[in-house]
Amino acid sequence: MYTIGSDPEFFVRDSKGENYPAYNIITGTKEAPNHLGDGYSILHDNVLIEGNIPPAENLEQFVTYMRILKVKMNKILRVFNCEIFESDVETFSDKYLKDDKAKEFGCMPFTNAWTFEETGAPEITENFRTAG
Repeated sequence: MYTIGSDPEFFVRDSKGENYPAYNIITGTKEAPNHLGDGYSILHDNVLIEGNIPPAENLEQFVTYMRILKVKMNKILRVFNCEIFESDVETFSDKYLKDDKAKEFGCMPFTNAWTFEETGAPEITENFRTAG
């Protein structure tokens, strides 16, 4: 049997509608995510909040797990007057991009599928960030 998982990333917005770095709220990291039980976990990835779902056995289960993850994320963020925001590219204030956590890109070096060379994450010096 095949299963499918996911580790979606979302931007965080504060109550004023401004982009806010998840690293100021979420303490989990790639190496040590915050486990929420039942196969769910969250972490900060750069300025984003990232979550993990349990393996789904079918499309209906996958969609349900994704919805549950978003509810769990928002429950935590609302304590800080924030919520997830679905977008692919957003800009951030300079004050949030000075932290070293906001300068980390990519999980780890990866192998280029065409050249088979190891490639590191790009260095971005602009104020935009991307979510995947």
